[in-house]
Amino acid sequence: YYGSVNKETYDRLMDTALEKGSGMAIRKQLLDMVYGLHGMKANPKKAIDTIVNKIYINEEAEKTYPYFYAVMGDAYRKMDNETKADECYEKAIDLGYFEASASRFVNKISGPNAEFNREMFNFFLDFGCDEKDPDCFLYRAMEGMHFYDQKNAAQQQAITEKIKEDLEAAVSLGQGRAAF
Repeated sequence: YYGSVNKETYDRLMDTALEKGSGMAIRKQLLDMVYGLHGMKANPKKAIDTIVNKIYINEEAEKTYPYFYAVMGDAYRKMDNETKADECYEKAIDLGYFEASASRFVNKISGPNAEFNREMFNFFLDFGCDEKDPDCFLYRAMEGMHFYDQKNAAQQQAITEKIKEDLEAAVSLGQGRAAF
Protein backbone atom coordinates (compact mmCIF):
# COMPACT_ATOMS: atom_id res chain seq x y z
CA TYR A 1 0.00 0.00 0.00
CA TYR A 2 2.72 2.50 0.98
CA GLY A 3 5.77 0.62 -0.30
CA SER A 4 7.88 -1.05 2.37
CA VAL A 5 5.95 0.32 5.39
CA ASN A 6 2.41 0.01 6.68
CA LYS A 7 -0.04 2.93 6.75
CA GLU A 8 0.59 3.86 10.41
CA THR A 9 4.37 3.95 9.93
CA TYR A 10 3.99 5.91 6.71
CA ASP A 11 1.74 8.49 8.39
CA ARG A 12 4.14 8.82 11.34
CA LEU A 13 7.15 9.28 9.03
CA MET A 14 5.26 11.83 6.92
CA ASP A 15 4.23 13.79 10.03
CA THR A 16 7.79 13.72 11.42
CA ALA A 17 9.25 14.91 8.12
CA LEU A 18 6.75 17.77 8.00
CA GLU A 19 7.44 18.76 11.61
CA LYS A 20 11.16 18.86 10.87
CA GLY A 21 10.61 20.83 7.67
CA SER A 22 12.01 18.13 5.40
CA GLY A 23 9.89 19.08 2.44
CA MET A 24 12.23 17.70 -0.18
CA ALA A 25 12.29 14.25 1.47
CA ILE A 26 8.50 14.26 1.42
CA ARG A 27 8.52 15.43 -2.20
CA LYS A 28 10.71 12.49 -3.18
CA GLN A 29 8.44 10.06 -1.36
CA LEU A 30 5.37 11.51 -3.09
CA LEU A 31 7.02 11.37 -6.52
CA ASP A 32 7.84 7.72 -5.83
CA MET A 33 4.14 7.26 -5.09
CA VAL A 34 3.03 9.07 -8.26
CA TYR A 35 5.29 7.03 -10.55
CA GLY A 36 5.52 3.76 -8.61
CA LEU A 37 9.25 3.96 -7.87
CA HIS A 38 11.42 2.42 -5.15
CA GLY A 39 9.00 -0.33 -4.18
CA MET A 40 5.91 1.87 -4.06
CA LYS A 41 2.79 1.04 -5.96
CA ALA A 42 1.89 3.84 -8.40
CA ASN A 43 -0.95 5.75 -6.79
CA PRO A 44 -1.16 9.35 -8.04
CA LYS A 45 -4.56 9.89 -6.39
CA LYS A 46 -3.10 8.97 -2.98
CA ALA A 47 -0.25 11.43 -3.57
CA ILE A 48 -2.76 14.22 -4.25
CA ASP A 49 -4.82 13.26 -1.19
CA THR A 50 -1.67 13.31 0.96
CA ILE A 51 -0.71 16.78 -0.26
CA VAL A 52 -4.20 18.20 0.19
CA ASN A 53 -4.91 16.61 3.58
CA LYS A 54 -1.47 16.51 5.24
CA ILE A 55 0.63 19.26 3.67
CA TYR A 56 -1.52 22.09 2.31
CA ILE A 57 -3.47 22.49 5.50
CA ASN A 58 -3.14 26.29 5.39
CA GLU A 59 -1.97 29.13 3.16
CA GLU A 60 1.41 29.34 4.91
CA ALA A 61 2.12 25.70 4.01
CA GLU A 62 1.45 26.49 0.34
CA LYS A 63 4.03 29.29 0.43
CA THR A 64 6.55 27.12 2.28
CA TYR A 65 6.20 24.11 -0.03
CA PRO A 66 5.21 25.42 -3.50
CA TYR A 67 6.87 22.45 -5.20
CA PHE A 68 4.10 20.15 -4.01
CA TYR A 69 1.85 21.82 -6.57
CA ALA A 70 4.28 20.51 -9.21
CA VAL A 71 3.99 17.03 -7.68
CA MET A 72 0.20 17.32 -7.89
CA GLY A 73 0.61 18.40 -11.50
CA ASP A 74 2.65 15.27 -12.18
CA ALA A 75 -0.02 13.16 -10.47
CA TYR A 76 -2.84 14.72 -12.50
CA ARG A 77 -0.80 14.28 -15.70
CA LYS A 78 -0.27 10.61 -14.78
CA MET A 79 -4.07 10.33 -14.43
CA ASP A 80 -4.48 11.98 -17.89
CA ASN A 81 -6.07 15.17 -16.50
CA GLU A 82 -4.13 17.78 -18.45
CA THR A 83 -6.29 20.69 -17.28
CA LYS A 84 -5.78 20.03 -13.56
CA ALA A 85 -2.09 19.30 -14.17
CA ASP A 86 -1.64 22.66 -15.88
CA GLU A 87 -3.48 24.46 -13.05
CA CYS A 88 -1.15 22.88 -10.49
CA TYR A 89 2.01 23.71 -12.47
CA GLU A 90 0.80 27.29 -12.87
CA LYS A 91 0.13 27.58 -9.12
CA ALA A 92 3.63 26.27 -8.37
CA ILE A 93 5.12 28.85 -10.73
CA ASP A 94 2.97 31.63 -9.22
CA LEU A 95 4.29 30.69 -5.76
CA GLY A 96 7.89 30.93 -6.98
CA TYR A 97 8.71 27.34 -7.92
CA PHE A 98 9.82 28.14 -11.47
CA GLU A 99 11.16 24.64 -12.08
CA ALA A 100 7.53 23.64 -12.67
CA SER A 101 7.63 25.46 -16.01
CA ALA A 102 9.46 22.50 -17.60
CA SER A 103 6.78 20.08 -16.42
CA ARG A 104 4.10 22.50 -17.59
CA PHE A 105 5.47 22.67 -21.09
CA VAL A 106 5.84 18.86 -21.28
CA ASN A 107 2.20 18.58 -20.19
CA LYS A 108 1.17 21.02 -22.92
CA ILE A 109 2.90 19.17 -25.75
CA SER A 110 2.73 15.53 -24.72
CA GLY A 111 -0.59 14.90 -23.02
CA PRO A 112 -3.01 12.39 -24.54
CA ASN A 113 -4.97 15.16 -26.25
CA ALA A 114 -2.01 17.30 -27.28
CA GLU A 115 -1.21 18.10 -30.86
CA PHE A 116 2.46 18.93 -31.24
CA ASN A 117 2.87 22.61 -31.99
CA ARG A 118 6.47 23.72 -32.59
CA GLU A 119 5.64 27.37 -31.84
CA MET A 120 4.08 26.48 -28.47
CA PHE A 121 6.97 24.11 -27.73
CA ASN A 122 9.51 26.89 -28.30
CA PHE A 123 7.42 29.39 -26.34
CA PHE A 124 7.42 27.16 -23.24
CA LEU A 125 11.11 26.36 -23.62
CA ASP A 126 11.99 30.03 -23.82
CA PHE A 127 9.65 30.85 -20.92
CA GLY A 128 11.31 28.18 -18.79
CA CYS A 129 14.77 29.43 -19.69
CA ASP A 130 13.73 33.00 -18.84
CA GLU A 131 12.64 31.64 -15.44
CA LYS A 132 16.03 29.90 -15.06
CA ASP A 133 14.62 26.37 -15.21
CA PRO A 134 17.60 24.01 -15.70
CA ASP A 135 15.46 21.37 -17.44
CA CYS A 136 14.31 23.88 -20.06
CA PHE A 137 17.91 24.84 -20.86
CA LEU A 138 18.67 21.13 -21.33
CA TYR A 139 15.57 20.56 -23.50
CA ARG A 140 16.38 23.63 -25.61
CA ALA A 141 19.92 22.36 -26.14
CA MET A 142 18.56 18.95 -27.14
CA GLU A 143 16.14 20.65 -29.52
CA GLY A 144 19.09 22.43 -31.14
CA MET A 145 20.90 19.12 -31.55
CA HIS A 146 17.83 17.63 -33.21
CA PHE A 147 17.87 20.18 -36.04
CA TYR A 148 21.66 20.54 -36.31
CA ASP A 149 22.07 18.32 -39.40
CA GLN A 150 19.36 20.19 -41.29
CA LYS A 151 21.34 23.45 -41.31
CA ASN A 152 24.23 24.83 -43.35
CA ALA A 153 27.76 25.27 -41.91
CA ALA A 154 27.20 28.86 -40.70
CA GLN A 155 23.92 27.94 -39.04
CA GLN A 156 25.54 24.87 -37.48
CA GLN A 157 28.22 27.06 -35.88
CA ALA A 158 25.58 29.36 -34.37
CA ILE A 159 23.59 26.35 -33.14
CA THR A 160 26.73 24.85 -31.60
CA GLU A 161 27.37 28.05 -29.63
CA LYS A 162 23.74 28.22 -28.46
CA ILE A 163 23.76 24.56 -27.44
CA LYS A 164 26.96 25.14 -25.46
CA GLU A 165 25.45 28.19 -23.71
CA ASP A 166 22.26 26.30 -22.85
CA LEU A 167 24.14 23.26 -21.54
CA GLU A 168 26.40 25.46 -19.40
CA ALA A 169 23.33 27.28 -18.02
CA ALA A 170 21.62 23.97 -17.27
CA VAL A 171 24.67 22.67 -15.38
CA SER A 172 25.16 25.91 -13.46
CA LEU A 173 21.50 25.71 -12.36
CA GLY A 174 21.87 22.16 -11.13
CA GLN A 175 20.81 20.01 -14.08
CA GLY A 176 23.32 17.15 -13.74
CA ARG A 177 22.26 15.35 -16.93
CA ALA A 178 23.52 18.29 -19.00
CA ALA A 179 27.09 17.70 -17.79
CA PHE A 180 27.49 14.58 -19.92
